[in-house]
Amino acid sequence: MDLRKIRTVEENASLRSKRVILGRITTVVTLILIFALLGVLCNYIFFYTVDVNGESMLPNFENEEEIIISKFSKIERGDIIVFYVDSLGKHLIKRIIGVGGDVIEVKPDDDGINRVFRNGEALIEDYIYQPINYTMAPVTVLSDHYFVLGDNRNVSNDSHLDIGQVAVSDVVGKVVAKYTLRPFKFIVIKT
Repeated sequence: MDLRKIRTVEENASLRSKRVILGRITTVVTLILIFALLGVLCNYIFFYTVDVNGESMLPNFENEEEIIISKFSKIERGDIIVFYVDSLGKHLIKRIIGVGGDVIEVKPDDDGINRVFRNGEALIEDYIYQPINYTMAPVTVLSDHYFVLGDNRNVSNDSHLDIGQVAVSDVVGKVVAKYTLRPFKFIVIKT
């Protein structure tokens, strides 16, 4: 038997084996790149992540928590949204209290406790951090705008102060989840 033929058969088998391994590696790398690209696209097209900065949404959102925003969820009163404020050059997170046409007011209720009223009805707000220490004359929410307040009402820069009403076009999306990395916690927001 010719040794050259044996070597050639062995070399061909080794070459085929190397091609199979290289093909599998190429497939795995391609799949990893496709999934990474899909993840990035989903993050920028459907979802968005933002860091909470400050204490205006205590007790529900703490400083340095990460929040996940859905860009295509239906937004309603009571939802928590993220919007961009040009004058501050940053995103803010607040709760929607009123929509176009609503009349919002902060005044004492029958017990003398300052409460938010929407269209003459006192809101039941079991999510706020502490009782409100201010009053606010009635404000009618403009069409295509939201009236927003932070859950920590007394320290929040929101629609009752400098931010004013938020144009629907400035809204990035609705908060759907929050998470922290140390210790790891993931919480879906129910509205």
